[in-house]
Amino acid sequence: MGGSITLASRHGRGTTATCTIPFKKCLEPIIPPALKLEQARYVDRAKIWILVAEDNEINREIVVRHLEKMKFNVKAVINGLEVLEVLQKHKFDLILMDGQMRQCSLWLTCT
Repeated sequence: MGGSITLASRHGRGTTATCTIPFKKCLEPIIPPALKLEQARYVDRAKIWILVAEDNEINREIVVRHLEKMKFNVKAVINGLEVLEVLQKHKFDLILMDGQMRQCSLWLTCT
């Protein structure tokens, strides 16, 4: 993504991790198509579907648990092939994908 990650550690004081990602400025808010702009601040999380693609069981469970606690609808898969299968059957508003799933990332970018 063209960013950087740095760590600064001081003995007895801890470590600071900094992640910098250069995003382009968004000209319009990103809102699911079913919502009108004036409704953007009052999104009903129960209507938002999120796909979590993570092969690490612990990471997947933590992410899913937090999203469900926030009242989002969540579907979790463990690899890129499952992502492709579930996308043929369901529509998602957001996909959170492990960065190591290159085959799936490439397919999503190209279509």
